[in-house]
Amino acid sequence: MRSDEVEALLDEELQTFYPDLNTDGIHIECRPYSQRSTYPLIRCRILRDGTQIGPALIAKYTPVYPDNIEGSTEFEHLRLMESQLSGRSDLKVPHAVAFLADRNLLITEETGGIRFPRILMRDCSMFTPSSRYERLRLHIRRCGDWLAEFHRATGSVEKQAFGEDYRKEIETKLSALTEFGFPAACARLVRETVDQLSSYGETHHTMYSGFHGDFGPQNIHIDGESVCVFDLSYNRKTPIYDDIGYFGVTLETMNPFPRHIFFLRSRAMKLQSDFLDGYFPRDGVTSHDRIMLDGYYLKALLYRCHKQRRNVAGMSAPIRIYFDRFKVGRSYPRRIERQCISIQDGIK
Repeated sequence: MRSDEVEALLDEELQTFYPDLNTDGIHIECRPYSQRSTYPLIRCRILRDGTQIGPALIAKYTPVYPDNIEGSTEFEHLRLMESQLSGRSDLKVPHAVAFLADRNLLITEETGGIRFPRILMRDCSMFTPSSRYERLRLHIRRCGDWLAEFHRATGSVEKQAFGEDYRKEIETKLSALTEFGFPAACARLVRETVDQLSSYGETHHTMYSGFHGDFGPQNIHIDGESVCVFDLSYNRKTPIYDDIGYFGVTLETMNPFPRHIFFLRSRAMKLQSDFLDGYFPRDGVTSHDRIMLDGYYLKALLYRCHKQRRNVAGMSAPIRIYFDRFKVGRSYPRRIERQCISIQDGIK
């Protein structure tokens, strides 16, 4: 949908969205959103006499799948979380204005703040003052707290851990990565580890809740003392450790180059403990939690490797060759092998 089409739509619907708004002399100005996004976004300002009234609106045209209308799912999740977080100033979601089903168009209010990756890259530097790093740790704990609230809000059901869905997702990523040079020996080790996890899961059930599906710094804004989370578009339940493990792997696999040459990955890795403290504030991580976390961390490592390979697919041949040789062929397999050994030792 073009910007002028969204402008015309808002001219018609604005009074419906905001019944108390005086629309006399109102002018709506829409432009493509300047920040990077998976789907094209349009930013719309409501103006009167050249002055913006209230927050800008973000219009997102969302995809439709046989089992999920993403815009509708995200709208419902945003409204759910707005209620769940009512009264909390430290945890937020964008305010959902409307979902227009006939156009698959989701409209939300723009939020303030800074994309979290910018803060993470800056404050995991070897030159970051300790006071600023401590503030970063607080943000990370709030991210864990937010995810726990999301899982509580979307409801929980106890089911068998590491079932066929888990095995199929692992196998899909292994098959795809083999094409780009993923070592056969490492793939065998992963499959052996999945067999052990499946046996463990037969007698150890776990909690399934709503699935964010891309819960990482890239979908979080930091606004003063609050964290605001975006893109809540999945409509299925998975083990809670799926989202938790993915966030941890994202901290481990962020790419700081070339802008943040003094970034210390070891500092980013230490933040994983703060995230778990935010998610499990009372009882901490149990031995069962640890096995579950390790199993879904393994899945997330494969997912991230595959996702990053997909991202470089359209780049120049030298970049693709470098990624396949050093990332798919060496770096990720070494990390995945260590993860498999850790899992097998933990199950014994």
